[in-house]
Amino acid sequence: METTLKHKADTSKVQVGDVFSRFSCGKVTQVSFNGFTLKNTDGLEWDISKSIVENEFAFASHTEGEPEVINRTTMIELVKQYPRVAMSITFTKKPDPKHTATLLAEGKAGKTDRQWNSLVKSAMQGEERVMQGVHHREFDEHGRLRFTEIDGNGGMSGHRLVDLRTITGLIFHNQEYKVK
Repeated sequence: METTLKHKADTSKVQVGDVFSRFSCGKVTQVSFNGFTLKNTDGLEWDISKSIVENEFAFASHTEGEPEVINRTTMIELVKQYPRVAMSITFTKKPDPKHTATLLAEGKAGKTDRQWNSLVKSAMQGEERVMQGVHHREFDEHGRLRFTEIDGNGGMSGHRLVDLRTITGLIFHNQEYKVK
């Protein structure tokens, strides 16, 4: 899928904690009248003007307009196609077996079929999670994407593995996407 990238960032939306990407990535640590203070994943801080942010930056949480609803295959291709770009990925984690066992341990006793089916369904679903950061188009031996999550201080939280088949939402280059 080809997409037209929006390279301008809307500086009126920039807030402390926003994830950005350029040649480095990190967090906005201060917003002032004249510009912004940034801290990258190496711990370096610098001041930058609004014009540079408007013309060169992408933020992981900024959107314009309504979310675009696309199929999962297109969503996966979009993620793969844009490494080193700040993005937010929403995905469903694998269900926790201990949590599932705890929920189902009491059994069906005293429950209607509808209540039991609802409990089983909720126990089988994984937790939804949102991560902000970048990837470098690297995959493990099982095809999971190595995603570099950016923490609240602008540093790397570490590399997280994401099964692209579990992605339900994506934000990058000022556009939000949701899976049909």
